[in-house]
Amino acid sequence: MTDVELKDTNAVSYGTVESSLVRRRKGEPKSVWDDDSSDSEDEANDRDSRRLRLVFRWSDLFLILGYCALAAVALWLSLSRMLPQAEKLRLAFHNTSIAASPSELLLVEAPVILTPNAYCRDIAKNVLGMGGNAVDAAIALSLCSVAASPQSWSLGGGIIILYYNRTSKQANVIDALTAAPKALSTERFHQMQLRGLRDAESVGVPGTPKGLELASKKFGKLPWVRVVEPVSDLCSEGFNVSDALARVLKAQEKSIERRPSLRDLFLVNETGKLLQEGDVFRRPVLAATLKRLAQYGAADFYSGLLSKNILTDIRSKGSILNTDDMGSYEAIAEGAIKVPAGVTSSLLTSPRPSGGPALAMAASLLQGLSPLMRTPDLGLQYHLLVEVFKQSLSHRMDTSLAYSDSQLYNITKTMSGEEVRPSVPGTDDAAFRDAGIPDSVAVLDPSGDAVVVFSDMHGLFGSQVYSNTTDVIFNAALKEFAVTTAAGSSGTSNEVQYIPGTRAPTTMAPAIVVEDSGDVRQFLTVCGSGNQTLTAAMQVILQKLHVMGYKLATLKLNTTVTGALRDVLSGKFWVNMDHRIVF
Repeated sequence: MTDVELKDTNAVSYGTVESSLVRRRKGEPKSVWDDDSSDSEDEANDRDSRRLRLVFRWSDLFLILGYCALAAVALWLSLSRMLPQAEKLRLAFHNTSIAASPSELLLVEAPVILTPNAYCRDIAKNVLGMGGNAVDAAIALSLCSVAASPQSWSLGGGIIILYYNRTSKQANVIDALTAAPKALSTERFHQMQLRGLRDAESVGVPGTPKGLELASKKFGKLPWVRVVEPVSDLCSEGFNVSDALARVLKAQEKSIERRPSLRDLFLVNETGKLLQEGDVFRRPVLAATLKRLAQYGAADFYSGLLSKNILTDIRSKGSILNTDDMGSYEAIAEGAIKVPAGVTSSLLTSPRPSGGPALAMAASLLQGLSPLMRTPDLGLQYHLLVEVFKQSLSHRMDTSLAYSDSQLYNITKTMSGEEVRPSVPGTDDAAFRDAGIPDSVAVLDPSGDAVVVFSDMHGLFGSQVYSNTTDVIFNAALKEFAVTTAAGSSGTSNEVQYIPGTRAPTTMAPAIVVEDSGDVRQFLTVCGSGNQTLTAAMQVILQKLHVMGYKLATLKLNTTVTGALRDVLSGKFWVNMDHRIVF
């Protein structure tokens, strides 16, 4: 047989293969080639198949229908119980009975410049256009705020700068907070407290000039002079008074009237009245001060001609600052605190004595308590939230935390909340004193670098002590230390004991939320009264990062909350955080 014939035969056989059992059923005789063992297997399979068909064919149809009916009843009962519960959860997590925050969720393109003053925004934008980075723009923005918002910004105050580098994914903090005078002993300070601190006696060593200059040297791109000069020119030319400044001037009118030098700064010469919204505000003396800073650097403010003029002015009003206090002051560069915040993001903030540790602790506590926060009981939700506030604020100034770079790991570990989480909810009460009116600005440049700068004068216009020769308003930092009574007892763990030369505590908490990918997700740039800035930021963390759904922007507390804590928590919070960044 040829190959072709073999192929044809094979082709036919592929289509005509039949088992011997099938052929026998057709009446064909058994072949000698048939395998009896395979026939027995085929017969067994055939019987099994017919048996299976018989079982399926004669199974009880009514039994199946009964099972279906029972399943339908069970489903109906489950849905009837689950749907109302689901509705409660929906109302709890998407509660619309509390007014939403007035801040809109915006889709913006980098660069992002956060400031209430349009002319300051233009200056920062021009600095970026000259080749500057986020740090350069933030320095210009801060100096412009010194000119335009003297109620909360001044060269005589203190600042904290949080800088995040997108390329390295590293965050750094510059601490330029005000410091206590070295020559003022603890005993003398307590004596002054007992009789009441006078305005000039509350002035601490300012840190703003040194902090801005250090930021420029370590992280900026443009020369210092190119960043400072545009603000000096603005002070010479003048700018329109903002609504915020006008409202503060009106509210503080009686206090300003009692201080002739400060009153002269804000008077309109033609009318003899305080500046109002829209009036042109010129500050030629501050322009001259900024020109010297641009030319000679911050050293002139601390040990040069500016320092000499400053000390002459404020010592004549009763300040105890001296040349050693000014000349020995240094800003501090250190690492930032980083804690998880949300599923795929982290919170970056500043270490103590700022409000950063309290904010970091709250973020960790909220993350750990998130299963409990999903209860449909709104009362319990609020209770847990208030307890987080209490725990975070009361541990903010824990004296067991060292204030140095080498202890940052321990700070982060302590702020993780593991030690205090079992006591939440708890019953601890602490005294929460109002700590002034911090303010902030923020910049995110096209490369993804972000900077947040917080300023604190420790009160509106600080101590209201004014240097006429330099146009600098000074802080009231010494009022932030723990109050010592005649009996010798002092404040709670929330407060810092006075030590000569130490940094004054503050509630300022600059914060940046970054994704695991390294992209900036959100800023925390709050402005409000004292500890309310922290509780507002904590609520934003809960709303935005843990996606709870309900709005707490107008949280009102009932009588079960102590009076001191009520002042911290109640009120409306205006949070400039809701920005999505597009590159």
